[in-house]
Amino acid sequence: MRNYLLAVLFIGLFIGQVNAQDQNGKSADLGSMSKEFLNPLSDIWSIQIQNDFVFVAGDYISGNRKANFTNFQPIMPIPLGEKWNLVNRPLIPYVVVETPQLNGSYKNESGLGDIELIQVVSPAKGLGFFNMFGVGATWIFPTAKNDAIGAEQWSVGPTLGIGRISEKFVFGIIAQQNWSLGGKENRPDINRFKFQYFLKYRINPTFNITSSPIIIANWDKNSNNKWSIPLGLGFSSTMKIGILPVNLSYETQYYVESPESYGAQWNFRFTLTTGIMNPFKK
Repeated sequence: MRNYLLAVLFIGLFIGQVNAQDQNGKSADLGSMSKEFLNPLSDIWSIQIQNDFVFVAGDYISGNRKANFTNFQPIMPIPLGEKWNLVNRPLIPYVVVETPQLNGSYKNESGLGDIELIQVVSPAKGLGFFNMFGVGATWIFPTAKNDAIGAEQWSVGPTLGIGRISEKFVFGIIAQQNWSLGGKENRPDINRFKFQYFLKYRINPTFNITSSPIIIANWDKNSNNKWSIPLGLGFSSTMKIGILPVNLSYETQYYVESPESYGAQWNFRFTLTTGIMNPFKK
C-alpha cells in the first residue's frame, strides 16, 4: 500500500508539472517529444510503464506457463553544469509468476520484485557521431517479496549506453554487468550480463518501427542455461491525451535461445511513456 501511495503521489506531482509547463507555453511539439521518447538517455523527465506478458517453458515445469512483469520506471536526468547530466533510471517491478507445488498444481506468486537503479553520467551533446552516450552503474536491491520472484542479493556493476539518433534512425546499445555484493548465504550469487540493442526507424515524426530486445547471460549457469536471446519487432506512436504527450508501443519477441531448465519462449511487450521538459533546465 505504501508503494502504491508513493506512486500515486509521484504521478500527481508529474501531471501538475505538465500542466504548469503547458500553461507557461513550454510544452514541446509531438514530433520533438516523440524523438525524445526514443532516446534512452534523453534529458527530458519521463515516466515509463512497461508490461511484459511472457510464456515460459523448461524442464522444471510442465507445459507452457505464464509470467507477467510490470515495470514502473521514472527517468530523471539532473544537470551537472551545462555540459553533463546525471541520468537516474529506477526500475520498480511488480512480478506475477506461476510456481509448481508439491501436489503437481501451480500457484501464482506475485508482489514487488527486486528494484534496480541505473545511474549514468552523460554528456549533454553526446560524443561526436554518437550523440547518445552514458557510463555509470546499475544497482540491484533485494526488495522482492520472496525468493520465487527475487534473487535476495545486493548487487552492483558497470553500465554503458552508446548510440545515435538522427531524423530517420535511432540505434545503439545498453550493456550492464552485475555482481553480488552480499545477501542470503543459501541463495546463488548474481553474475549477470544484460545487453539491450535497439533499432528504430522513424516513418514520420510520431510513428516508428522498433526493435529493442534484451539479451541476458547468467555466467555461472551451465551452457544449456546460460543465455536468453530474443528477437523482436514492434511499433510506437506518440499522441496527446489531454495535456499529456504520450508514447504507446508494442513489441513481439521470440526467444531463439533460452535456458532449458526454465526460460522465456515468447514475450508480448506493451509500453506507455509520458514526459515533460526537464524542470531543472531553463
